[in-house]
This record gives sequence, C-alpha cells and structure tokens, in this order.
Amino acid sequence: MNDSMMNTLRTLAFFSWMWVVLFFSLLLLIPLNILGLLGMKQRQSRFIIKATKKWARHLIFTSGSKIRVSGRENIPKEPGYCVVANHQSNFDIPLIMTVLPDNAGFIGKYEMKKVPLLNSWMKALNCVFIKRDNIRQSIEGIKEALDQVQDGKTMVLFPEGTRSRNGIPGKFHQAGIRLALEAGVPVLPVTIKNSFNMFEKNKKIMPTHVEIVIHEMRKGFGQNINAAVSELINTVTKPIPAGDETK
Repeated sequence: MNDSMMNTLRTLAFFSWMWVVLFFSLLLLIPLNILGLLGMKQRQSRFIIKATKKWARHLIFTSGSKIRVSGRENIPKEPGYCVVANHQSNFDIPLIMTVLPDNAGFIGKYEMKKVPLLNSWMKALNCVFIKRDNIRQSIEGIKEALDQVQDGKTMVLFPEGTRSRNGIPGKFHQAGIRLALEAGVPVLPVTIKNSFNMFEKNKKIMPTHVEIVIHEMRKGFGQNINAAVSELINTVTKPIPAGDETK
C-alpha cells in the first residue's frame, strides 16, 4: 500500500472515529447538565475540564501528531487571561486546549454555533460566536469575551479571523488585540507552527510535529497602544525556536 492510499485511509478513519466520539459525548452532557441544575458550579467546571481535555488529547493522538512546547513556564497558574495566537488549522483549538492547564473558551466564527453536539460543548466552555462580516457584532462579541476574562475565565482569540492554511501568517485584525490591551486584561501571546500540515495542506490527516511557543505575558500598553499592538503581533508571528518538550 502506497503512502497516498495510507493517508486516505487514515483520514477516513480519523473523521469517522471523531464523529463516533462526538456522538457518544451526548452521554456526558447528561451529568454536565445535572451538575448545572444542582448549582454545583465547581464540580461542573472540573467535569468540563476533564472531558474536553481528554477529547482534545485524543484528537491529537488519533491524528498521529506530536506537540513540542517551549515557554510553558510563562503560562499563568490561574485562569483569567486572553490568549492571542496565530491560526493555521482547525486543529489549533484542540492543540491549545491540550497545552493550557485550565479551561479555555474560544472566540469562534458564528457558523460553529450551528454544528450539532460540538456547539453544546463550546457553549459549556463559554465560547463566544461572532459574525466576521459584521464589524459591530464582532466587537461586541470580543467585549463579551473580555468581560469573561475579567471574571476569571480564560479566552482564546485568533486575530487573523480565519486559518492561513499554509503556514504564512494572514492579516492580523487589530481590534481584538487593541480592546484586550485597553481593558488591561493579561494577554498571553502564543505561536503555533506546522499545524496546517495536519490536514489543511493536503486535505488529508498527516502525522505532524507541531511546535508551540508560549511567550511572556503582556498587560496594558504603556504610552503607545499602536506600538504595543504591533509588538504583540510581531511576537506571535516571529519564527519559533526549538522546543524543549514533546508530548
């Protein structure tokens, strides 16, 4: 069997299994909702962390990929910060979920709100859905996400708005970064490299060595907001040094 056929079979098996796992996650929604109805918020939060992290790690493992991480010491010990990352692949969400120690919600496109089962788990993670073609609604959505950060939750923002699919950073929309810095919430810059090879490059699941670097936290913007926004974008998009850990 040649490599092309092997990769095709791997892709069919991956997506078939992914939907099987997602379907059976319906069973996990039952105790999740019961905990919510009983007002057991801390137990519900721990349940969400455990379930979603297992799902994320399982996706990466099933794809045959590995993650190399550097800068893990820069991750805060407590939630309540905004991750700003580049965006190469649909795998970026489970990749970040695998690396971060706490629950993280995502600022995602509105279309994801319509995906059965997946949308239930995204709502449980306090994800915010925005319409990319509606500037006013997008800004309001980002503000809603930042309000959650100020309430002690962690949110992830992809300023490019869509996947680059080729490893070359797309245009970074500055509004979300600017709002985060102006709000004074801690901002954790994250760079993802090679995740586009996992599927987007060949439209097939490909085992990939993904590199992730966690940069030093930013908070506020000093005297110049424009310079702070540009510096943060440059940090996220600069080349990644060799990682120090493989998972």
